[in-house]
Amino acid sequence: MKCCLISNLYPSKDDKYYGIFVHNVVGQLEQHGISFDKKIVIRGRTDSTITKIFKYIKFYALIIYHGMFGKFDCLYIHFVSFSALPLLLVTLFRPHKLVINFHGGEVFTISRLASFFKTISKPLVNRAVSLIVPSAFFGNAVTRAFSVSPQKIFVSPSGGINTDIFSLAPGQVNTVFTLGYVSRIDWGKGWDVLLGAVKLLEQDHAISDLRVVIVGDGKETGALSKMIKEMNSRFSIEYVGGVPQSQLPGYFRQMDFFVFPTTLQESLGLVAVEAMACQVPVIASEVGAIPEYIRPAYNGFLFEPGDAAELSRKIIAAYQLFKDNHAYNLMRQNAGNVAEAFNSDHVAEQLAGHFKGVINER
Repeated sequence: MKCCLISNLYPSKDDKYYGIFVHNVVGQLEQHGISFDKKIVIRGRTDSTITKIFKYIKFYALIIYHGMFGKFDCLYIHFVSFSALPLLLVTLFRPHKLVINFHGGEVFTISRLASFFKTISKPLVNRAVSLIVPSAFFGNAVTRAFSVSPQKIFVSPSGGINTDIFSLAPGQVNTVFTLGYVSRIDWGKGWDVLLGAVKLLEQDHAISDLRVVIVGDGKETGALSKMIKEMNSRFSIEYVGGVPQSQLPGYFRQMDFFVFPTTLQESLGLVAVEAMACQVPVIASEVGAIPEYIRPAYNGFLFEPGDAAELSRKIIAAYQLFKDNHAYNLMRQNAGNVAEAFNSDHVAEQLAGHFKGVINER
C-alpha cells in the first residue's frame, strides 16, 4: 500500500519536536506495512514571514504536482485546512482517496482566516473515506462542524504513548507534597489558574508545605516569571522551562499529582495520559475530551475550567488523599491502568488495521 503524506507540521533537524506527533503516527503506520512514497511536509517553524510564505508556495506546488501526476492508494492529510486550496484543485481532476487526520485547530477556530480555511476545506472533508480524530468528544465536534456522517469517524489517540518510556520509577517517595504542570506557557493553558490556586492555598493553611514544578515554554513565560516573583510564595515554585520529550518522564516521576488546568476545548490532552502512565493521578479541568479518561476519585479530580478557587479545593482533597497511603497508591494504580489503553503499540495496530480497511474498500 503506497500513500502520500501531506502536513504543514513536521520535524526538522533543528526543530525536532515540531509536529513530532505526525512523524510518530506515520512511523507507526510504516511499521505495519503502509508505505509513504512521498511526504509533502513543511519541516520546522520559522519566525520570518517571507520564509514562511516561500515554504507554503513550495508546499502548495508540490501538492499540486504530485497530486496530479503521482500514483497513490491514498492521500493522508494532517491539518487539512492548511492544504485545502491546492487539494481542492487536485481533486477536481484526480479521484484520490483521502484520509484526514484532525487535531484541534481545524474545528475550534479563533481567527477569521482560520474560519475561512475551515469553510473551504468542507468539500474535502465530505469526500474523505475516513476522518481520524483523537477522541470521541472531538469526533462529535467534527461531525457537527462539517455535517458528516459519524460512520466516517475513527478514534485514534494521536499515536498513543510509549509505556516503556512513560512508566513508574519504583522506590521514589516525596517528603513534600508535589504538584506538576507540563504544557505550553500560553494563553488558555491555565498556568495562571494554577498559580492563582497556589496563592489561595497560602491563605487557607490546609497544606503546610507544597512544591510546584512547572515545565514548558511559550509566549507567556515573561508573565509567568513575573507572577511567581510577585507572589513571593512560602511554597516552592520551580519554573524549569521547556525540556525535550525524552526528559518528561523524569519530571512526571517527581510529581504526586499532575495538574492540567487548561481552559481550551482539548481534543485529547495526551500529556495528562503520559503523566498517568507514570502512575501520577491528575487534577484537570472538566473540558473537552478530558472527562473521557479522568474519573473523579478514581484516577484523579475534575474542576470547573478557569476556577482557581475550585482548583485549590481539589488540591486540598488530593493532599488529604496523598496522606492516606493506601488510598493514594490505589489511585496511582488506577491512573496507570487507564493509561494502558493508550499504549502506542495497541493504538498503532488498530489504526493500521483501519487504514488498510478503508483504503482497500472498493
